[in-house]
Parts: sequence; C-alpha cells; structure tokens
Amino acid sequence: MAGTNTLFLLNGGSLLPKGAGLEAVLDVDKTVAFLGSLGGRDKLCRVVQYFAKWLATFAADGPVLGMTGAELGGLASALSMARKGFRLFKSLDMYKAVRDATDVADPVLRIAATLRALGYGVYLMYDNWVFLVKSGFAADPALKAKVARAYKFWTLGLVCSMIAGLYKLSAAVAAYNAATRAISVSNPDNAVLAAKATKAEAAIRKVGLGLAKDVCDAPIPLNALGWGGPLSPSLRFASFTGTLSSAIGFYLAWPADGGKAKS
Repeated sequence: MAGTNTLFLLNGGSLLPKGAGLEAVLDVDKTVAFLGSLGGRDKLCRVVQYFAKWLATFAADGPVLGMTGAELGGLASALSMARKGFRLFKSLDMYKAVRDATDVADPVLRIAATLRALGYGVYLMYDNWVFLVKSGFAADPALKAKVARAYKFWTLGLVCSMIAGLYKLSAAVAAYNAATRAISVSNPDNAVLAAKATKAEAAIRKVGLGLAKDVCDAPIPLNALGWGGPLSPSLRFASFTGTLSSAIGFYLAWPADGGKAKS
C-alpha cells in the first residue's frame, strides 16, 4: 500500500502504524501521572483484585485462565494487602472532608457529606489497623470483630454517598432541562445557555457514574456482613459488582489533561 500511514509493523503481537511508538496507543504522560500516584495504583490494583476474586469463584471445577482457585484467591489477598498499604493514613483525608462538609450551604448535601466522610474515615481507620496487624506490627485477637465494624462504617459511607448522588443527579437533570427548554423556546443561539446545558450534561454523566459505582460497591459489605438473610449477595455476585465499581473508579480517577489522578 502507498503511504507510510497505511503500512503496519507487527510489534510484540500488536499491529501499530509504521513510525508510531507506544504513544500511538497509550498516553504515556497520563499513564505515568496516574500510576505514579498512590491513588492510581490503588485503583488499578482494585480492578485486578476483584476480577481475580470473581474468577476464583469459577475455579472449583478446574483452573481459570491457567490459575487455580487458590492462586487466584492468593492474588486477590496480596493485592488487598498492597492496597491497604497504599491507603495508610488516608483516613486523615476523610476528617478533612468532614471539616469541609460543614461549609456546604445545602442542608441535605451538608449532612450527607458529613456522614459519608465520617463513615469512610472510620472504615479507613480500621482498615489501617488491619494492615498493621496482618503485617505483624501489632497483635489483636479481636481483629475479626473490627473488620466487621469496618464494613458497617463502609456501608454508612456508601448509603450517604448514594443519597448525595441522587440529590445531585436530580439537580443536574433539572438544570439541564431548564437550559434546554430556554434554548429551544426563545434563545436558540444563546451561548450562555448552551454552556449551562453542556455543564449540566457533564455533571449528569459524572454524578451518574459515581452513583453507579456506589451501587456496585454496596453488595461487597452486604456479603461480608451477611446482611439480607437469604437475599444477601453471594461472593460471586459481590466480586462481579466489585469489579464493575473498580473499573468505574479507575475511569473516574484517570487524570484530565495536565491533571493528576483523583483519589
């Protein structure tokens, strides 16, 4: 074929345009920024952790992707411990979030943000303690009870996060509808209204993804605590939704142009 852009080279099993390097398929700067942060590594490890945990539930009858159930479970456990290390002292961020939440004008969002930060903050505090015990830095015969308590505070944070998400989503949809109605009625070329509609649409997408992430996360503590009786989510279901929530979290944390990974 004529033209260098139509020629391809077989490179490591992948077809790449001739003259194109890694940046043809990957934004190297963003990837380095993302994986160079603790938050970015945590998000990536979480995707693999829950995916391995989910695959392990299918390994009773034989290996999956060449790995036994014990190997997949071991991988998930190792990544879980690595993530606990990444999150050391992250509970301090949540206590800062509690302080910031008191400045929120809307009472619904203020209460939800405060309880969300408290729930996640206490959960992370217990999570830090679990890491120290399992790493051999401390001993705690009541660790199992503390793990259960941690899941309860995670559930509190999730519920409050979902309430805030629904509230924000409703407001964003109302703002978008108001802007589009105003544009269609009498201001078809109004740049200000068009910008408002675009901003509201972006908010709907971002808040909607965050809400979906929280909903997918919810089965994890419910499964761990056994809440719901016969309706309690199975480990397979919780691991699957955990994989979905992790993928959404990875996407939301990916840095914008020139930005850093979001935690």
